Amino acid sequence: MKAIEELQRIPSPSPAPQALSCDGDRLWIGSRDTSRIYGLEAHTAAVFEEGEAPGIPWGAVVTGDDIRFVLGEGPDDDRFIRRYIIGHGFKSESIPCPEFTGSYLGYDGENLYLSQFYKGRIFVIDSAGEIGRIIEVDPLSSRVLLLSDPTSRLPALVQRGRWWAIAVGTQQHVKLRFISQDAVLRVGDLVVTGEGRSFHAGIPIGRIRTVDAMNAGALDQSAIVDPAANLGALTRVLVVRK
Repeated sequence: MKAIEELQRIPSPSPAPQALSCDGDRLWIGSRDTSRIYGLEAHTAAVFEEGEAPGIPWGAVVTGDDIRFVLGEGPDDDRFIRRYIIGHGFKSESIPCPEFTGSYLGYDGENLYLSQFYKGRIFVIDSAGEIGRIIEVDPLSSRVLLLSDPTSRLPALVQRGRWWAIAVGTQQHVKLRFISQDAVLRVGDLVVTGEGRSFHAGIPIGRIRTVDAMNAGALDQSAIVDPAANLGALTRVLVVRK
């Protein structure tokens, strides 16, 4: 193997630099110690932008006019992908990493690629989410049971409060059943897959559309979810092996 020739050495603007991505003549760095994002001129190392991240930056990739970061959030360092708008900061929406773990990011102009170092896996991720599971395999085709199918059942989790539920198809939407009566649900809450035999945990299912009123004495509650993926306009899907 040819020896690596060092052309330039740039001092980091902060201790423990972790996330790193390049945007032409600019570098973007995230620090584990400060939980801050830094934009640097590659040739002079001058910092032209700096901002606070809502978590520990573990990975980064430039995706055009913005940057996607893998952030470790909360006491358990749960991993989420968040969008950083250059000159404006982080957007509020996030994509949970499968099983809430992941580090480095890549981008091919259409999809994000997320690595899980300890599990030795790479995921292809878009902003949509889970669509269903394969129930029948033929030599040249497969049959998929969509989330919205009335016979579909899968474990689900309301991300904000980690409230467990069962997601049931209703043709047009997905209904969450058996949610704890103590859960304080909100319209717009993100719902992801729970751990089960057929699905990886942490894949987006959708967001709560309405919360059903509880009957007196009920021990659980329910809600209607709009699927994250447009199930009526699918052209390509990714098969993720369990």
